[in-house]
Amino acid sequence: MTFSLRAHLLERKTFCCCLPVRVGAIAMSLLTMLLSGAVSLFLWVQVSEANDGDPPLDQDTVTAYILTGVVQTLLFVGSILGFLGAIVRKQSFVQIYSWFIWIHLFLSLAAGSFFIWTVTHTIGIGEMSCKQVIPQDGEQQVCSQVLSLAGGLLIGVVVLVWLVEIYGALIIARYSHNIRKDKLEIRRKEELQLSAGHPTFSTSEVNLGLLAPPVGTHHQDITTTHDQHLEMGLPVYEAGTTGYGGGQWSLQEASAQEKRQLREAGDMDDEPE
Repeated sequence: MTFSLRAHLLERKTFCCCLPVRVGAIAMSLLTMLLSGAVSLFLWVQVSEANDGDPPLDQDTVTAYILTGVVQTLLFVGSILGFLGAIVRKQSFVQIYSWFIWIHLFLSLAAGSFFIWTVTHTIGIGEMSCKQVIPQDGEQQVCSQVLSLAGGLLIGVVVLVWLVEIYGALIIARYSHNIRKDKLEIRRKEELQLSAGHPTFSTSEVNLGLLAPPVGTHHQDITTTHDQHLEMGLPVYEAGTTGYGGGQWSLQEASAQEKRQLREAGDMDDEPE
């Protein structure tokens, strides 16, 4: 069997080796809902108090806060939909949350890359400041090591956030794919059951008489009833039958003959023929 990267990433039902992917979707949506809600709340508070600080925030910082707050607020709303969708297995909600996660991931990659670039350049500037301010070589070396360690920790945190967000986006995409696949499988089984069962007919076919039994079947039913009538010993007169004296008698003639016989026997009053 050939290896399929798509099947390996999306078809699996678990994450972290053994945990159900649904549990991961619920945990991921809950985590992003709490974090994005807290960050967006903090940013909107800072924007509302931008002119009250000492010193007040400049316009560029306020604009950055507003843009970041909008992104975090949208992620918060998407996380709520993802959390509800993961609980009730609503594929559309999970899909919307998955889109928000991937969009936020790309924005995070862009912002994190800029942050790493800023940190690396700041470390270089800080090391130069250490050499200028601190005359002793030993203390300069300690200052440079502290700056390098702090910069490395910050870069490590950014990379760790990237990895967690990438894996979380993969979990959400996998869970959304599993829900869609399960729905298609259920629909396929229902179609197979319908095709294997009795055929259905429209109302127009019934009203037009398209489901009426064949003429031959109806004729056979009448013949069977007629034969049972004869087996019971009851007289059956057809449109034309042979009389006692030969020749063809009609039903009217046979009836008149029976009335004459009854009158002769006295069982009926005289009736004009």
